[in-house]
Amino acid sequence: MDTITITTEPSRFPKQRKPKRTMAIETAKMKSRRPTKTGRRSPAQSEAQKKLWRDPEHRRKMIAARHRSTEDRRKDPLKYSRLGVPTGMRKAEATALWETAGEIADRIVKALEADGVLPAAVVPDSDDEIAKACIRELALIAFGPGKDTRVKLMALYAMLKYTKGRPTRRLDYTLTAEEWLRKVTEERRSDLPPSAFRQSTPTR
Repeated sequence: MDTITITTEPSRFPKQRKPKRTMAIETAKMKSRRPTKTGRRSPAQSEAQKKLWRDPEHRRKMIAARHRSTEDRRKDPLKYSRLGVPTGMRKAEATALWETAGEIADRIVKALEADGVLPAAVVPDSDDEIAKACIRELALIAFGPGKDTRVKLMALYAMLKYTKGRPTRRLDYTLTAEEWLRKVTEERRSDLPPSAFRQSTPTR
């Protein structure tokens, strides 16, 4: 039995892997070349920070400050959170706008209570109390800060859907079938030309 031997030639350009240390150095260099938020590079500032961190006293103070900041963030996470703050807006400005939206939402809830749509007095932890809270949150989202028009319109739609019913069409069901048929046959349709109501002459 004949055997066939296949030999493959090695690639002329073998793939060489870089050592991990070299890759880490290149990654660090790429990060150092990344511009700041303003788009400007400041090598002098970087060298100044490196010089300060070489000082043991400055290094000790900075490490202690970072530990204090971490502990403060753990105790009061909302203080450092930007939840509810739209992009490009300061936290104090957003807080003031949310307070104004809360006043508008309270006025809407009171108006719905006056109209009888929502109950004025509710039992704690009941469905009515949850419903009132949901209506207030919808109004808060609709009139709060932010530029997401789609979310605001969805909140307004949900609020109107559960507080203002769609207009109903009233129909008179007191007519009997015979009266309705006689009324329909007596009334001429306005969408047909007058020639449609002429009697046709029989053809021979």
